[in-house]
Amino acid sequence: MKDLITITRLTDAQKEDIRKLWNENYPASLELKTPEDFDHYLAGLSNTHHFIGLNDDNEVQAWGITFSRESETWFAIILDAPVQKKGWGTEILSRMKEAAGELNGWVIDHSSALKLSGDYYLSPMSFYRKNGFSILSSKRLETQTISAVQIHWKKLDH
Repeated sequence: MKDLITITRLTDAQKEDIRKLWNENYPASLELKTPEDFDHYLAGLSNTHHFIGLNDDNEVQAWGITFSRESETWFAIILDAPVQKKGWGTEILSRMKEAAGELNGWVIDHSSALKLSGDYYLSPMSFYRKNGFSILSSKRLETQTISAVQIHWKKLDH
């Protein structure tokens, strides 16, 4: 990763790059068909902080976001396939952890969902376990578009 920037507002170009990452790397059921779909997603979030990983050509290849929901800090991360397993996700999570005392997220815990490409979406559950997250098995998100389990990380008090 050439650079990891943290910002509170995305440019239109960054939004389009992130929407492309989203559609290529998340299950097809979560597709954001238009730029307005992504704007609608972002509009439903408050207190957002974006973590953008750029490659040597200054292209967005990783995106993370933290946001507030019901007095808790939540997050999401997307990494382009070529940069997965290269430390980018761990670096973004580290930055998020520095900024928040705890993080919550929804993670697809199965590998049966298909991406738009027709490839299977591989669950990142082992990545989150490796990075200190607890799996809250009793807290599930089940909708027509997603089946996921809640994960949680909290800073240890020393």
